[in-house]
Amino acid sequence: TSLNCNSTTQTGTVDVVPNPIIVIAPVTPTICGGSAIGLTAFGANNYTWSPAVSINTLNGNFVIVTPTVTMNYVVIGEAATCTAIAVRQVSVIQLPNLQAVSSKTNICVGDKVNLIGNGANTYSWMPTTGLSSGNGNLVVSTPPSNITYTLVGSNGICSSSVTISIGVSPRPILNLSTTIKKICKGQSSMIIVSGCQGYVWYPTSDSTILASNTTTNTTSMVVTPTANMNYTITGFNSSGPSACPFTKEILVEVVPTITPGVSYSAAVCEGKSVKLQAEGSNTYQWTPSEGVVNAFSSSPYVSPKSTTIYTVRVSDGGFCPQTATMLVKVSPQPTVNAGPDMTYNSDELMFLNAKSTGTITWTFGDNILCYVCPNSQITATRSGVYYVKTTNEFGCTATDDVWIEVTNDYPIFIPNSFTPNYDELNDKFLVYGEGIIKFEMLIFNRWHHQIFSSTDQIEGWDGTFKGEIVKNDSYIYVINYTTYDNRKYTKTGFVNVIREDY
Repeated sequence: TSLNCNSTTQTGTVDVVPNPIIVIAPVTPTICGGSAIGLTAFGANNYTWSPAVSINTLNGNFVIVTPTVTMNYVVIGEAATCTAIAVRQVSVIQLPNLQAVSSKTNICVGDKVNLIGNGANTYSWMPTTGLSSGNGNLVVSTPPSNITYTLVGSNGICSSSVTISIGVSPRPILNLSTTIKKICKGQSSMIIVSGCQGYVWYPTSDSTILASNTTTNTTSMVVTPTANMNYTITGFNSSGPSACPFTKEILVEVVPTITPGVSYSAAVCEGKSVKLQAEGSNTYQWTPSEGVVNAFSSSPYVSPKSTTIYTVRVSDGGFCPQTATMLVKVSPQPTVNAGPDMTYNSDELMFLNAKSTGTITWTFGDNILCYVCPNSQITATRSGVYYVKTTNEFGCTATDDVWIEVTNDYPIFIPNSFTPNYDELNDKFLVYGEGIIKFEMLIFNRWHHQIFSSTDQIEGWDGTFKGEIVKNDSYIYVINYTTYDNRKYTKTGFVNVIREDY
């Protein structure tokens, strides 16, 4: 338009091409230090990458990058002269700077070594042979033989590994013995070793000690300790770290001089026992052993039949014995007899009658009138036992006892036979007894037919029936009587008629 005048109208066409949309895969690329990763771009026809650091090419939709640190990669994509930009950050996780150390690289069989790892967050050990644990930065190893351990350390998804080797040397076989393990004071013993190339003795004698770093090939040593002594021998098969010393101890016991102690003598009564006593050590043996209760005791009881000299062997468990003797004198035993058991009626005089070969003493009983009399009267009111003791000139004693039965009865005597032949000797069957105030005698034959009766104690039976002497046989008697204390008794039995013709 000019001065209100319009020109003709013309048209033009503008083509608008859309900008490309660039996408990079993977979305969150992460690598470990020293590793590579591929990046792929999508959405354009041509691609240009930057920066030119740790990348295999700057053109193309696919590149391989090996950054050492986290880095952003930019790609410019072009399609129909239009371009777009995309950025992708590649995260780099650094590898662990892993280290493994050991407290020792050479050990002996049975020894322990500390294995230490550092430079990572987590740790694992392979193999686990001899290890206290398969995980952790500090483990203890006791390998049975040479071994190489691999330590794997991780920082998240990234890990690295190192190896460490432990040399294991066998120990020598040390044989240790002694000719005499337990010696008497003043004696000697020889210690003998074998199985190694070199040895360290400690001590080397009873008073000197060999320096700890001095070895010798001495394989035996004579020792004379004055008291119990431990000898230590360390054996080596080589020098240096693989020497692997092996140490043993041996005790040489020294028995102090034994002085047995016993009493000079002892006395015992025949048939009795006496206690012997010995001292001086811990083991004892008495001879002769006959009559000894436990001949291996320090204080046995003995019952010798005659005067005997006993010998005791005193030792320390059988070692270093010494002997001593002890006389045991045997004195004869006295004899004593308190007499037969007696029965007295309460109205009778009562006596004790004892016999012995020593001095008599009545030690127990009621109402003894003389306790030191062999024959002593007693006034007992009840039945009881009386004990008598006798002592001879050697102090040996013996005892006996007697039973005294005290009754209030009036005993009678009834013969078991008589001879009615008119020779005036035992011609009648009579009942003898005192204190009888009422009496009855009944005689029966074997068919229980009564053939005689009498109420006169003095009369008795003359062995006749109907005026004639009965035949030789056993006849039944029944005796009924009453005593002065108004007690009634009945005695029955058999009497034999023995008729002897002139």
